[in-house]
Amino acid sequence: MTKKPKLSSFEGPMTKKIPDFKSEKEEKEFWKTHDVREYINWNNAEPFVKRVFKNKKTETELLKELKQKITGD
Repeated sequence: MTKKPKLSSFEGPMTKKIPDFKSEKEEKEFWKTHDVREYINWNNAEPFVKRVFKNKKTETELLKELKQKITGD
């Protein structure tokens, strides 16, 4: 019996490994030419979403930060 390779938490059958990007610009260029559907097992996408958006701010955070910059508070 052949053992199946162990996959990470968001990889699944027929998914490719997402590269580690050195910058946001590099990541944007990558996704312009690659199909996200080949890289994510949508049955378990939460770890992927957390990884991709880990440094992103919510709309509320962005608006609060913008208001502070405008008003100087």
